[in-house]
Amino acid sequence: MKDCTDLGFVCGPHSLQTEKDSGEQVFQEKSGLVEGFIFSVNSRHELNYCSIAASFKSNIEKCTTAVGRIFSRYDSPNAEPKWWCGTGFCVNENSVLSAHHVVKPRHIENGNTYTLSEVYIYFGVNAKDGEEVSCNFIRTNADSYQLTLLTTLVDKYFPDKISTVGGTYTWEYLNDFAILTFKDKKPKDMCYLLPKYPFVESDKFFTIGYPGYISQPKFKEDYPQETTNIDGLYATVYRDTNQFEHLVVSVGIGTLKDKTLSTHRCPTLRGISGGILGTDKSGSYFVGVHIGGDKDMKNNFAISITYPAFVYAYFQHIVNDSFFQQHITDLHQYKSYYEKIKADHPNGGEWN
Repeated sequence: MKDCTDLGFVCGPHSLQTEKDSGEQVFQEKSGLVEGFIFSVNSRHELNYCSIAASFKSNIEKCTTAVGRIFSRYDSPNAEPKWWCGTGFCVNENSVLSAHHVVKPRHIENGNTYTLSEVYIYFGVNAKDGEEVSCNFIRTNADSYQLTLLTTLVDKYFPDKISTVGGTYTWEYLNDFAILTFKDKKPKDMCYLLPKYPFVESDKFFTIGYPGYISQPKFKEDYPQETTNIDGLYATVYRDTNQFEHLVVSVGIGTLKDKTLSTHRCPTLRGISGGILGTDKSGSYFVGVHIGGDKDMKNNFAISITYPAFVYAYFQHIVNDSFFQQHITDLHQYKSYYEKIKADHPNGGEWN
């Protein structure tokens, strides 16, 4: 039912139609073309028709192997189940990172409470519902893996919502990142990504994720009236994303921030929330988690790996002693940064 997907990154026979979307944006140059680039990914995890530098392209392609589409099922005692989709990526052999609003514990719609009951990740390049994968049969899909949402204390120790520099805009969701673990099985020879710390400053960013289907009327509704040739813009996005619900890479400019919202203008659509953020200087590592955007602010947003709440969660729930020793060269400076955050926090003495 493609009409169900028009109001958010939802899929399958039922959808949460009143859920506020996270506002990802595709931006437009003065000429009317898409600002930045969108590249679809083929079954060999290669970027199609890619015009960026070879080394940058190679590093992005390595990152794509760790990224999957998240399918979250919500049940209600008084209504049919509904599904919600986003993006996630592996950060160790047992854990997946995503945006929290993609897998939040409950939704409320028309007086009905929907509770998160199951979460899956699918690593295929074509994640279009009803083709290689289906919400209705995802439990038996050989390339789908059930996940469990990890309960953390991050909101207790970091109770403030993240804002832009100067506090002119505040993100709706508190600590909008989530850690999930594989439940019964996990991929063989799986790939996972490490954070790049310290990162080299750059203004060229990329995101990787699965854009959800959006109809042309809904696309027109989402974009301001001053958009030039909206039909042409939709046609370009439709083509470059391989008709939506496929793994894509978006490239654009951006700025990383330590304690405020990081911003970027990689062209994204709903469904890419929870995907990785990287730069042309970060190699095959990640520097943040893409969480959404705002058309009034004319920006997309991410949480940087240097954001204190994220650092806390990473070392509390993703890194154990053996993992740290295995990756000590990559993580020792990041661990020192965590220790400083812990020492400066009024309740850091309670942390492990």
